[in-house]
Amino acid sequence: MPDISRRHLLSTAAALGVAASLPSPMLANTQARFVRKNAFSPDAIPDLESYRRAVEAMLNLPPDHPHNWYRYAMIHMSDCPHGNWWFFAWHRPFIGYFEQIIREYSGDSNFALPYWDWSAEPKIPPQFFVTPSDPDNPLDPTSGHYYETQADFAADFEQIVKALYASYTPAQKAQLTLRGYPDADSYWASYNNGALEDGILANIATNRALNRWNTADYKIDYQNPDLVDLTAQQTPWGRPVPAKTNVEPSKIRTGIKAPDFAMPASGASQSVYFNSPISANHHMFTGSAEIEGFPHNTTHNFLGNAMQSLMSPVDPIFFLHHCNVDRLWDVWEQRQRNLGLSTQPLTGDQQAFYSEEFLFYIDVAGQPVTGHTTARDAMEITPFDYSYTPGTGSELIGAPLSRVVAANFTAVEEAAPIAAGSVSLAKGALNPTLTEELALTANSLTNEGLPNAEAARDYLATVTFIPPASAGSLVYELYVAPGNSEAVPGNADTVLGGTFEFFGMRGAKHSHHADPLHITYNITDAVQALNGQGLLEKDTELSFAMVTQSNEVGGLEAAAEATQMRDGQLLGVSVASI
Repeated sequence: MPDISRRHLLSTAAALGVAASLPSPMLANTQARFVRKNAFSPDAIPDLESYRRAVEAMLNLPPDHPHNWYRYAMIHMSDCPHGNWWFFAWHRPFIGYFEQIIREYSGDSNFALPYWDWSAEPKIPPQFFVTPSDPDNPLDPTSGHYYETQADFAADFEQIVKALYASYTPAQKAQLTLRGYPDADSYWASYNNGALEDGILANIATNRALNRWNTADYKIDYQNPDLVDLTAQQTPWGRPVPAKTNVEPSKIRTGIKAPDFAMPASGASQSVYFNSPISANHHMFTGSAEIEGFPHNTTHNFLGNAMQSLMSPVDPIFFLHHCNVDRLWDVWEQRQRNLGLSTQPLTGDQQAFYSEEFLFYIDVAGQPVTGHTTARDAMEITPFDYSYTPGTGSELIGAPLSRVVAANFTAVEEAAPIAAGSVSLAKGALNPTLTEELALTANSLTNEGLPNAEAARDYLATVTFIPPASAGSLVYELYVAPGNSEAVPGNADTVLGGTFEFFGMRGAKHSHHADPLHITYNITDAVQALNGQGLLEKDTELSFAMVTQSNEVGGLEAAAEATQMRDGQLLGVSVASI
């Protein structure tokens, strides 16, 4: 037992369940008219050809046309939820109406949007790059079809956007005010001490070459299409980006096995959840469950300036990325139904969830969508009449229920500060801001460590914290060590448990949080690595450290100068296995 006087002990007691047996494969729903296929399948080639025709046509529409390529992306900028329980529901109609629009502009009435299964194929499909033989491919946002500079975009769109704001209904303007855009000027461009900080203009790359990752050390193009784990030396801000690691099947598996709909707003739990935490409205960020927080966020942030921003639909790969996110939700829903479990919020939460309105969708006729605008409506696949071919995670649809073993949420007795903008971090002198312990149960490990019978179980740690003022400019690394040791990055007995980064929060309007956030990390690999070193025994405890690093060029010193810093606080941790 470690010295409790040195750190606060977080403990729990529970027994582990038996791992699920081998799953059976899923067959596509042949009743749906449109079947969305894996983008790497030969069967998807006709759809990708139709997609290209339609994207080029939409790029050529005038800026005042509601189906103009950039105009459609503005729907996402104006209304998309991230980091709350409406994330999956909002994006389903956004993709569904888009798919209908693509049928119109491609002339292909049978078009179904392909999905990019990044867990099976962690690389961008080859159809999405300019090449020497195809230098003007409209599916590549660095091609000549896209605005060369931010100034060129502004010349065409500033007055269009301000007129669009004026045309919005009072209900739409109320939603934009919640989002931080109370008037046309802030919606178009917000400035802080003369520097462009937020709004639609700030979400457009200063140069189209930056729409895909393009640095001296790493460039995404047809010769380098892979999602990779970049080293700190390959990024201008000097920290690693685990793009491949964060889309591995293990990051999908735990999300799909989750038996409950949404994490409570408190973060305190006795279960595992598919959706991110409950929030008061869909413009709030309350945390991230695993599928949204890791494969979704990291893939966005890895690909380049276009995909890193709330105008991310400017990059045509966005829609295949989110098609896969929706597919994973569909897999989870099918699995829940097979197990006799609910696919809906808890009864007491349903009214709050169902009644939330999404007011910015545009239909195939170019008109605002009416009569199908609530979250309850948005959950339905039936209006869009599609199904998916099997992909990563589909094998879990027929798998037995995995019993959750969860710890009580345990508060830190004295809130541990998370220092934002620490110069020592910028200089590489890692300085963990928290070390706390959480006991594993006596039954979770055999005398030899991780039990053979439980080898398929996954371990999750949900960290509750108030982030620093520069939340959107930081990444959050969780380190794990045996409980008889301090978790100190760089030590032989300390393992990286996961790296989390926000999506769409680079601007100041979306990066200041005074309320607690709840981020779920999959620490299975860390537990297994420690066990492989012989460091875990029966009743072994775990020690955690959360470390923040900057994702801005110039490191934490630049981030500290960019905004008034407020230290965050680590409030507590809960751990579960499934």
